[in-house]
Amino acid sequence: MNERQFEELNEHLQRVMPCVDRFCEVAGYEYVNRRALGRYPRIRIQRPGEICRWIELWMELDEKGDRYERFFEDIPYELSAGANVEIADGTPYGHRYFKTFVLFSRKPFKEVPRTLGAQLRKAHVLLSGWDKTFVMTQGRKVVLGG
Repeated sequence: MNERQFEELNEHLQRVMPCVDRFCEVAGYEYVNRRALGRYPRIRIQRPGEICRWIELWMELDEKGDRYERFFEDIPYELSAGANVEIADGTPYGHRYFKTFVLFSRKPFKEVPRTLGAQLRKAHVLLSGWDKTFVMTQGRKVVLGG
């Protein structure tokens, strides 16, 4: 796909942006730069701090694991959330602990705008209860730069 085709594939996300904007304003989240996420349709917001909390809405892959190239109303979406903690521990890049969960998966996009606000609030409530110790003890550990 060329750049213009990816832009067209992302256009439908404008329908959910007002909801995400309102949520970010109220809950203190900020957008992750879309270019850092790649060209496939995805919105990621985060709330940095001692632990970085994030919520992500992304277009899922087809049954074969391939990207969709054209938008249609029943295209499946996932909303997931999580948090990560980065620990400097004497290794060159340190470690990251992370924990994630899925709020919905394989939801047709036509249903996403109607339920997104409530799902964002639900994710925020769950993530707000997590602290550094919880993420480190309940999450997974990865070596950075390794």
